[in-house]
Amino acid sequence: MREFNRTQMIAMSSVLAAVYAVVTVFAPVPQYQALQLRFADCLEVLAFFIGWPGVLGLSLGCFVANVLSPYGLLDMLLGTFSTVVSTMTVMYVGRNSSVKNFEGNLLISMGVSSIIMGVMIGYLLSFYGEIFGIAAAAVTLSQVVAKVVIGYPIGLSLPKFMPGVFHVKGLEVEMRRTE
Repeated sequence: MREFNRTQMIAMSSVLAAVYAVVTVFAPVPQYQALQLRFADCLEVLAFFIGWPGVLGLSLGCFVANVLSPYGLLDMLLGTFSTVVSTMTVMYVGRNSSVKNFEGNLLISMGVSSIIMGVMIGYLLSFYGEIFGIAAAAVTLSQVVAKVVIGYPIGLSLPKFMPGVFHVKGLEVEMRRTE
């Protein structure tokens, strides 16, 4: 995982927070119910590569997006906390990845992250009359779509397109020269 200076970290975190919040607020599908599809959660794959700027930016973006949640303060706090735990899980798996286990670790981190979010948001929704098991399963399924179906292929392609930023120890990416 590459180290970034303070200015780079602030810039990346700010951009991720803004993108997460805007995509969540303006997505044309439900974002706050048990049957939700937060496309912005596919950005969580960035925490695998960039670490703390990804955790901070996505968590702040989640907090801002949850200000508009019909579940109020509880969603702002528990929803954001679930994003913090989820992205930190992805970040720590990314820190311990090498070229030999890159693809597997990326997939595992996205899957575990989906389960974490499903359980925590299912718990939140149970306060509002949803059946915990059904809500947790529905949110987990939507997270799998966002993180595994959409985010995982993005994560596999990032080292090829921007190896200076998105890289894993020992991962050699063939650079194309334009001559």
